[in-house]
Amino acid sequence: MLRNLLNKILILIPTFFSIILVSISWNLIKFKFENPNEIIGYYSLFEHSYLNDNIRFIIFITIPLITFLATILYQRKITFLEIKENFLLIKKNKIENKISVIYLFFFFFLLSIFFLSSEFNSNPIDLFHEGQALMGSLNYQLKDQLWSGSFIVTSLFVDVLSAKIAWTVSNTQSIGSYRVYIFLITQITTLIIFIFLFCFSNRLNLNKNLKTLTFLSLSIFSFYLVQNYTLGYREIPIFIFLIFVMNLLNTNKISFIDTIILGILPLFALLWSLDRGIFLIASYLPLSILLIINNRFKQLLGIFSTILLSFVIFFFIIGVIEFNNFILNSINILKSSDLLNGLVHPAPFTNDQESSRASKSLIIILLNGFIIISIFFDKKINFDKNHKIFLIIFYFFAVIFYKVGVTRSDGGHIKQGTSFNLILLIYFICYYCFSFLNKKGFLNKLKNFHYKLIYLLILTFFVFKNIPINFYKNIYNFKNRYTNYIEVNDYNYLNYEEIKLINKLKILMKDESCFQIFTYETAIQYYLKKKTCTNFFHIMNLGPKKNQLLFISQISSKKPKYFLTGGTYQTIGNMKGRDNLELTPKDRFPYIHEYIKENYKIYEEIGEWKILILKQK
Repeated sequence: MLRNLLNKILILIPTFFSIILVSISWNLIKFKFENPNEIIGYYSLFEHSYLNDNIRFIIFITIPLITFLATILYQRKITFLEIKENFLLIKKNKIENKISVIYLFFFFFLLSIFFLSSEFNSNPIDLFHEGQALMGSLNYQLKDQLWSGSFIVTSLFVDVLSAKIAWTVSNTQSIGSYRVYIFLITQITTLIIFIFLFCFSNRLNLNKNLKTLTFLSLSIFSFYLVQNYTLGYREIPIFIFLIFVMNLLNTNKISFIDTIILGILPLFALLWSLDRGIFLIASYLPLSILLIINNRFKQLLGIFSTILLSFVIFFFIIGVIEFNNFILNSINILKSSDLLNGLVHPAPFTNDQESSRASKSLIIILLNGFIIISIFFDKKINFDKNHKIFLIIFYFFAVIFYKVGVTRSDGGHIKQGTSFNLILLIYFICYYCFSFLNKKGFLNKLKNFHYKLIYLLILTFFVFKNIPINFYKNIYNFKNRYTNYIEVNDYNYLNYEEIKLINKLKILMKDESCFQIFTYETAIQYYLKKKTCTNFFHIMNLGPKKNQLLFISQISSKKPKYFLTGGTYQTIGNMKGRDNLELTPKDRFPYIHEYIKENYKIYEEIGEWKILILKQK
């Protein structure tokens, strides 16, 4: 026993020193700052290369993991053939002691009840975030163009289709119908996460009751991740991918459904959420290597043929002009995203702002990696081989997903980037705790009745904690509440100053064909029901100099009589606690600012806004 303890300590010592080394080296890793496209953001203010944080993160994670892996391989004298053997899938892999599907149906029922009984969102409109979806859909409706008429920032779904679908389904163009739709799709997201967790928990080699407890724990935790906006509908393609990869690894036969779904997902994910799509596509690399090792060439060929076919069909549906603009638009966003949105990632274990949260996240990522390496090379552990391999693919994606926190390193995005690793860590905690208690005999006296009582208590507490006060009344009156809500006048979500501004603009814009704002309050354009004079309906991510020049070119061509600047969202996207380094539109986009200053003058000021009028020449 003492010898085993010493062996474990010896494994950890090199890894511990490697963590110290990469922590010390964090700020020493610096690349020359380059910004040929003149993208202004916090990286440019601090002359901080976008490579710095990405390479720092990669080194911080990979060196300790490689050290830990190398130590285990050396100590246990594991050969290359043994490593390869561990990657060979088991052909017959039947799941024993499955969780009852009743719990999954119960969650489905519960989410439906939550949807029907919840109070509808009556908060003031978020002119920035909600404005992006509302104005994107309106622009598409008025221009009848996708990428060729609008510079799409997040994705086709988020920027254009989400509000359009909501208005089509409800047959009402309103903020209320959009909000109901987002709430519904959030509930659908939660259900898909529950389905993944159901499959994921079923893979554990525990008895049925302990699997069920794991599933319930993960589901409730994930529910709150969604409620706190840590996870959301943009993650739908990711969880679908994980569900079907898990099924693919445990199915020896070539499944037509698995092949089609995994083949369609890359394009679907890119259209659903561009950055999530890139993360998902990257996860096809370990999946492809695994299929090659297992001589599953037909499955691999089927998946990649479907991927190619989906892009070809998409090309013919939208046409060559829109497809080219889709590719160029996507490349434009991906190339400029880091420099435009980046916040310098805090050095771990320092006094930097958000360093504590970032350090915890990095340690969680490393801890999960150490656990997976240990599980993968431990023949005695109660994990089947196929599931060990899936854990590697899941972990690979979870590490990539932290890119969300690496680039936009504020508290919310760091938490969001860690979300998949948090789910994985809780999964391991449940497994090891339940295995330990089971091994020591602490659970021997518990019968099925006791477990069912525990389930009942957990679910009862969960229901009563989340159910609305007017539960019965809201369900009974849902139809009337819904009809009344989607017909609420959009002006009800505005304050006095915003109403005053929009009413004034409506009078001025009566005979104008288009309107353009130079503020972050995108929804103002939506209220005017006018298409934008440029492709840039949501200017926050306008980005590089060439986009500014394109903006100017399109404005010069249309010569709109009025322009809007200023506003109350000047600090959106700014670093918290560093308000002296604000990045207003005129700071981010100086070429456009200079053009407006030369060609427009102040017509009227309303609150924080300035209505400009074209100078007479």
